[in-house]
Formats: sequence, structure tokens, C-alpha cells
Amino acid sequence: MPRRRREPNLRLQTLIDEAGFSHKGLARRLNDLGGARGIPGLAYDHSSVIRWLKGEHPRGPVPALMAEIFSMSLARKINDWRSRLSYSRRAS
Repeated sequence: MPRRRREPNLRLQTLIDEAGFSHKGLARRLNDLGGARGIPGLAYDHSSVIRWLKGEHPRGPVPALMAEIFSMSLARKINDWRSRLSYSRRAS
């Protein structure tokens, strides 16, 4: 059975660039926010972020945590949907 080709998550890369995060920095923020939200045992690193950028889908609470991290950093609402992050502009 052929492997399904993963599509790069360009939206995630755009958000990382806009926020000025390194891959290691995003992973650290995920681990820290997860701990603050009572989610024990998160141990993501830069290689986790690289896999997500290559099209792997993050599991569990990760999409929601990333949405929260980017929302705080970029001062606009970021939504998670099927592990692909999208955004909506806040009303001015």
C-alpha cells in the first residue's frame, strides 16, 4: 500500500515567521503552556515542529495550544482546525 504524501503546513510556517519564533522557541512555549494548563508530560522540541511543518498532524492538545500561543503573540484570534491553523481578524 503506497504511503499517502503529506503536504507541508505552510500556514504554520507563516505564523512562526510572523511571531518571530524559532522552532525550538515554539516547542518550549508549547511545553510551558501545556504545563500551565495542567497537561503533564509534554516534551516537544525543534524536531517536533519540523515534523509538523512537513505535514505530520500534531496530536492531542497541541493544535489548541499552538492557536493560543499564536493568538497571544500576534494579538489576533488564531483558530485550530484539523491541525491546520487558520486565523480570523479581530474586529477593530
